[in-house]
Amino acid sequence: MLVILLPEQVPEHWGELKHYVEMALPVHKQVGYDMSNILLHILGGVLLVAVLADKRGVIIAVFTITVERDQITKTNNLVILTGYATKMLEKEEVEDMLVTLRPLARSKDCGNILFYTDIEQAIKSFELGGGQTHNFVMWEV
Repeated sequence: MLVILLPEQVPEHWGELKHYVEMALPVHKQVGYDMSNILLHILGGVLLVAVLADKRGVIIAVFTITVERDQITKTNNLVILTGYATKMLEKEEVEDMLVTLRPLARSKDCGNILFYTDIEQAIKSFELGGGQTHNFVMWEV
């Protein structure tokens, strides 16, 4: 089950959540991220934290999510910025996530749910109706 935490719920669990958020940061940026700044944005509601737990209530993944506005098309997208899972997510677990994320995206007037991932997880997303339109490429400066 995917649960979107309210900003006021995060401090109570920050000790455990912080580990997952840090593990999800892009490798090239882990040294430069200020976790207190990330927490500040979570508490301010700019960055949401979503927790995926198994049937026993054990955390198997933590995601950070935000709404980004495309200035050219004037549309909103729900963007899963980071995610860290303790195992490869099963199809049913991703389907469960979408059951929660779609209404959240609609409530924020988003037309799409976007995420960055590795090739293996991207291939799995196709089974769930996801489509790849672009690859994300980055060069450090």
